Order: sequence, then structure tokens, then C-alpha cells
Amino acid sequence: GIPDFLGRAECTPIVRLTPDDNKPPITRLKWHKVILGNDNEDAGELLAAFELFLVLKQIDVQCC
Repeated sequence: GIPDFLGRAECTPIVRLTPDDNKPPITRLKWHKVILGNDNEDAGELLAAFELFLVLKQIDVQCC
């Protein structure tokens, strides 16, 4: 079928600038409101957790 727009949710992630594999996750599930349309009509809730990790990659650059 055709996908239907269900609404939008605004969420703030937990940010980890120095990822440590030994640390347990610090995110917890949280209910986020889902809004539909410009009238801020309540369309439901989303149960989710968000984490943003900084991943550093080494890039080999060859010059000339």
C-alpha cells in the first residue's frame, strides 16, 4: 500500500562525544508526542530512546 504520513515527533538525543565501550547505555525509553499538521493536533505517542555517537575515522590523504 501507499505509506501514510502519521505525524512528526521532536526528540533530543543523548550525545556521547567520547564513546567508551565499557560503559553501559545511558538512554532510557521515553514517550514522545507525535504531532499531526500545523494545528499541533495530537496524533499519538512514540516510545523510543535516541543516542548520538561521535565516530572518528582516520582518512589517509595522499598529497601530490
